[in-house]
Amino acid sequence: MFITHCGRLSMLEAVYRGVPVVGIPLIMDQPSNLKLILDRKGGVHLDYHTLSKESILQAVKKVLGNKSYAVNMKKLSTIFRDQADTALDRAVFWTEYVIRHKGAPHLRPASTELHWHQYLLLDVILVIVFALVITFLITRCMLIIFLQEIMLLTCIMKLAALLLTSIELQIVQCAKILALLNLATPSHHVFNKVLTRTLAARGHQVSAIIYLKSLVFVIIGCVRQHSTIQIKCSVSMLTVEVNVNKYVTVISAGVDRDPPANLTSIHLEGVYEANRANFNYEASIEDSTIINILNMFGRVNLACEKGLQSRGGQQLLNYPSTEPFDLIITEAGWGECFYGFIGKFGSPPVVAISAFGIPPWTSGFMGTSENPSYIPNFFTPYSSRMDFGQRILNFVMHNLVVFLYEYRHIPRQEAIARKYFKEDIPSFWRIERNFSIFLANILIGLDDPRPLSPNVIPIGGMHVKAQPDPLPQDLVEFLDEAKDGFIFFSLGSNLRSDAITKDKLQVLLDAFSELPQRVLWKFESDSLLEQPSNVMIGKWLPQSDILGTVNQILSRYFLS
Repeated sequence: MFITHCGRLSMLEAVYRGVPVVGIPLIMDQPSNLKLILDRKGGVHLDYHTLSKESILQAVKKVLGNKSYAVNMKKLSTIFRDQADTALDRAVFWTEYVIRHKGAPHLRPASTELHWHQYLLLDVILVIVFALVITFLITRCMLIIFLQEIMLLTCIMKLAALLLTSIELQIVQCAKILALLNLATPSHHVFNKVLTRTLAARGHQVSAIIYLKSLVFVIIGCVRQHSTIQIKCSVSMLTVEVNVNKYVTVISAGVDRDPPANLTSIHLEGVYEANRANFNYEASIEDSTIINILNMFGRVNLACEKGLQSRGGQQLLNYPSTEPFDLIITEAGWGECFYGFIGKFGSPPVVAISAFGIPPWTSGFMGTSENPSYIPNFFTPYSSRMDFGQRILNFVMHNLVVFLYEYRHIPRQEAIARKYFKEDIPSFWRIERNFSIFLANILIGLDDPRPLSPNVIPIGGMHVKAQPDPLPQDLVEFLDEAKDGFIFFSLGSNLRSDAITKDKLQVLLDAFSELPQRVLWKFESDSLLEQPSNVMIGKWLPQSDILGTVNQILSRYFLS
């Protein structure tokens, strides 16, 4: 069983392994992720605000006592695995496709070039309405002529005035749309490093923006003049080791220990620490959705400003604009001020990627439909089958989010970029609409069906390995000795278990102490007061490998 905070990457790992879910969603997309599982009867919901020892034990017994939850998750796992190729194969193929076809502009729908009033056909509707009005007025005038010819001149003057007014309204109806934001989180690295490592191993240049908790790095690109070196890239949570056939520049918030001779490492010092110091993830659980959205805007602004102010950011800003990068891979909208580097280096083809599925603000620049009548907003806990009230709220939330991004967030991101870039950079609206493809972390069978344009490539679960790596010996011994099964408990990569409130911590301890199973707990401190004898803690635990190497004789549990 998998009791989870419902982060998307963890949920996809549970689906791939066929593990039933008890969800404790906190913020962001977590409620909507859990709703997908609940609709497919693969788990149950636990409310964090009313969490108690009794509710935890009741949820565990409910899922364990009803085999249908496990059966339904096994069905989802079968769908997940039933693919002609893997998600990683697709990501690599389409990235190479962009390189081969010089940005693949033929994949971009014409809708990406339209302003909002054109996309919604408001200009066409205006012309049709105008034509109907003209027809009506002409007809009316012709009738009046029969009665009084002197009225003709007056009608013509009215028509001319109406025409001039309509033309003026069309001229001023312009909109610049840029809807992206950034969230510095280690889970993005877990997802993105699979692609960057594979591309490097295949001999292709890589350009990516990736944020980590202990190591934040950005592989900006590979430079042609070093094309004689052989490529092999390996990235871990603590170090970055790259051997490439084209020079790779790495920007990192951590220190790269013993880098190879052909690796240039640029350190963005203090980015994650500043975010952590200024954003209380634990307290945000109690905030409303709107407050959390506004807080994320501030968090992204802070990360961008700190990154460009850092010594590493300044070093990259001083790179000559003639650096010949062939491709840039950027996370779809998380930290837009770094788009300045796209313009600085000549606007090479760009591949966007997101571990969060398809955020609503990406639809505008990728040309993908985002109809709020049946596509739930990123921040709502709805499925595609909404009742009337839910559709109203979903419509309001969708338009509010896009409005805040476009008119509040994006201007601030552009202002930050223009403070630090000497070059004249294109508008972010234009940069995004030149993105070649979007690699989206969505999964057929789990995510609700929706139309996708040809430049949106589903790569759901790209980070999940078919064969897990062996576990450390101490974990193997602990799990193999769990004769009644075990629980793996983790609150994800942002919320720290040692930072939750004392009452919630005590609830967890009380519940775990009454379970016959052993508990493996991702706990960020060295010690845990009143730690039960059946609990083992670790600051960092290989979640995917633990789920993939469970003793088949034992019951499967996972808390996250």
